Amino acid sequence: IKGATGAPADGASWNTRVFQVASAAGIVVSPPLIRALGLRRYLTWATVIFAACAWVCAIAGALPTILFARALQGFAGGGFGPIAFTAIFMLCKGPRLPFGLSLLAFVLIASVNAGPVLSAPIEAAFGWRGLFVAQFVASMLLLMAALRWMPPGAPIDRGPLRTDWIQFALLAIASGSVFLALGQGTRRFWLDSSVVAWAFSIAIGASVGFAFAWWHTKAAILNIRTM
Repeated sequence: IKGATGAPADGASWNTRVFQVASAAGIVVSPPLIRALGLRRYLTWATVIFAACAWVCAIAGALPTILFARALQGFAGGGFGPIAFTAIFMLCKGPRLPFGLSLLAFVLIASVNAGPVLSAPIEAAFGWRGLFVAQFVASMLLLMAALRWMPPGAPIDRGPLRTDWIQFALLAIASGSVFLALGQGTRRFWLDSSVVAWAFSIAIGASVGFAFAWWHTKAAILNIRTM
């Protein structure tokens, strides 16, 4: 990416970091969206956005375009984890639940380890753009599987969208800032870097703001007793 776009090495590294930060935000805001849109509809749209962004990254020639697409892709992909857990609890009820959770844990561990292994030959054969094409193909397969096997969803329910979005925004900012600080800390010598220092400061401020909002609201988005 650095060679193709002419970006500095530090700038090209934001390709991964932007995705992780946006993914953290996507995880946080996914629950009300899943309840409002339904599992099948939310997975379909998230997969379409993920695939479209992968294709944009594959054909893009400028780093800002790639970073924007990766941020949007990370936000859409952040909902895949909550979707997977929700689907397991819906489809594997009763005595089948332990097996379903074990299978999900195996798939998550296997995919995390298989990704770096498979990316090397793909990049060697097709270049870095081939990695995004592989993401696009995998997304299309996931989309077809969702349309084939996911149960039809109920009509859109706007009720869950009437929630305290300030709490969600503060929690998303705090989570994303933590991911940014931890990801850039080893590269930039932690608090010696203004980027890391600002990320930690934003994370602390957003966390304090979320705690204050959660404590003084009648519609808390987290129930500590069930965690």
